[in-house]
Order: sequence, then C-alpha cells, then structure tokens
Amino acid sequence: MYPSSIKQNRQSRVDVSPELASFFAGTQFRVFREITLGAGASMVLKLDRTCDIIIRGFDLDVSAGELKAEIFSGATTGGSFSEAVTIFPKNLSSSLPTPVYKTQAVMTTGGTISGGTLIDVLRVKTSNATGQVASIGGKIEDQYGAPAGTGYYKISNPGNSDATAIFKMWWEELPTV
Repeated sequence: MYPSSIKQNRQSRVDVSPELASFFAGTQFRVFREITLGAGASMVLKLDRTCDIIIRGFDLDVSAGELKAEIFSGATTGGSFSEAVTIFPKNLSSSLPTPVYKTQAVMTTGGTISGGTLIDVLRVKTSNATGQVASIGGKIEDQYGAPAGTGYYKISNPGNSDATAIFKMWWEELPTV
C-alpha cells in the first residue's frame, strides 16, 4: 500500500540526522487559513485522520485584535463541516519516492463543537494603540502525537473589535504498514 521507503517502525526509530526523514519521504503536510472574526465570533477547523500523526507546528499570526486558539479532542459537533481546507505537502521536490505518498487527513470547517478535552490553548493580542499596528505571532512549539480519529482547532475572538490573522499548522503522518 505504501512505498517501503516510508514504512516506519516507531518502536525502533533512531534519529541520525537533524532533518526529519518524513520530510524526504513526503509524509509531512501543512495548512494555512486567513481568518477575520468579529467580536465574540469563532470558527472551528476539523481534522479527520486515518493514521496517527505528530503535530509539529501550530501558529497564529494576528495582525489586528486578539484571538484565542484551542486544540480539542473528543468534542461533540454541531452544524455542517462542509467547507474543505486545502492540505499541501511540505515537500514538493522532484526527488520524492514513487509512488508519491498522499495525505490520509481531511480538514474542513463550518461547524461548531462543544465539550471534549482541551489539549492546549494559545492567546495572541496586538497593541491597541492608534498608529501602532503590528503583526504579533504566537505558536505552540511542543509536538503532539495524535491517534487516528478527529481533532478540532477552535479559533475565537474574545475581544470587542474585529480580529484578523493567519492560522498555520503542519504535521507528520505515520502511515500504518
């Protein structure tokens, strides 16, 4: 099902290079989303995965207002998660092993969540001073291993004015062999 060059035995994995082998195997993926939320509004990104993943990066670059980003598992959904979010490979070089690995994850947005287990939270706020607009970045730098299943990323505006930002996330997939 997968090329032998990307099969991973996680129990005997040994780091021999400062670079991640998954980058060269083509099993790293990323998403980004430009966000504008009014005061009190929120949005939820839903990531369905058919294999384990390691979340390697989660960034929120706020250019106006303030935002709160939360990672949940086991939440109850409401509404329809029908808007697809494009997932990009991190490595698009011509030297990838063939056949080229395709992501096993699907990201959508449009619905809501309630409950679940809060895994992590990130808050980012820009200066309120007139004429001092600055883009402020925040990131969760810990890596997280997540099992096959569904994860939710809720971004909300707790402030009293509009907020704009760019959300970015990247992960490594651990396909089953």
